[in-house]
Amino acid sequence: MATFKNNLMLIGCGPHAHRIYLPLIQKYKDKFDIILRVVVEVESKKKETIDYFSTVEIGPELYFIENDSEREFVLSKKDYGILKDLVHKNNINAIILSTDPLAHKAYLNFALEEGIHVLTDKPITTQVNASIDVEQAKKIMEDYRGLVEKYKLAEKRFPNLIVSCLSQRRYHPAVNRIKSELERVYQRTNCPVTSIMCQHSDGQWRMPNEVIDFNYHGYKNGIGKCSHSGYHFFDIMFWYTQITSEKEYDQVNCYANFIRPMDWISQITIVDYKKIFGNSYSNNLFNINHDDFIEKTKEYGEIDAHINVS
Repeated sequence: MATFKNNLMLIGCGPHAHRIYLPLIQKYKDKFDIILRVVVEVESKKKETIDYFSTVEIGPELYFIENDSEREFVLSKKDYGILKDLVHKNNINAIILSTDPLAHKAYLNFALEEGIHVLTDKPITTQVNASIDVEQAKKIMEDYRGLVEKYKLAEKRFPNLIVSCLSQRRYHPAVNRIKSELERVYQRTNCPVTSIMCQHSDGQWRMPNEVIDFNYHGYKNGIGKCSHSGYHFFDIMFWYTQITSEKEYDQVNCYANFIRPMDWISQITIVDYKKIFGNSYSNNLFNINHDDFIEKTKEYGEIDAHINVS
């Protein structure tokens, strides 16, 4: 049993939080003395957030922030001050970060500056147009290095401060079994991992209108699959290579090929969709032609990725 209260602030109350965090908070609130004190959400989700908490036993204080999802989120001075007041008023000692990845860096910086434990969804950070602009992609590494430096400074002020990225596929039984087998072979042979083949499909097929319009794990900010479910498998592959600290890789070569919306819509075209689904699809649900789709999505992120790392 917990000996102190876990006063939580949940930042982001979207599909992932509804599926994972909120049910678990309700299930284990008594066992682990968890109190969801504050929920932070964007202004556009105000009504549905209020409606949700009117139907459950937990009743946190709600705060809503304006957010432009077309660019990296920056926490305003006003919002920073209000969040800081909410932290102190409610004795917040842990944050669960379940926002759009473009907002992660701002909230991670807030948590580090205030010395609050934080569990963040993956990816740690991403950048607008990271999939289509090399300079934007490089900023992801800059973000990481900056956060590491801030963590080192914060740890001096707040010993034992935890910042953890939720890459939960490491806990899948099959993934763990592979890890244990790799360790077993290494112990017998002293041979590290030399080759890995990984293929993943998350079981979704987005319809053309969803490719354009969906915000949740969407593509329209120049961010794609590698910042979504693909991130788990970068994490797992790296984790597998860490079975030994005695032998290290001195060089890594990477070749990547992305399938973008223009490639994808050429495989099954708008005409094909209307033929397959008939009036249920063509009746004003998706009134756009092939060339318009390509023009509209030309700066979108990747839908699929084929990557060779050697």
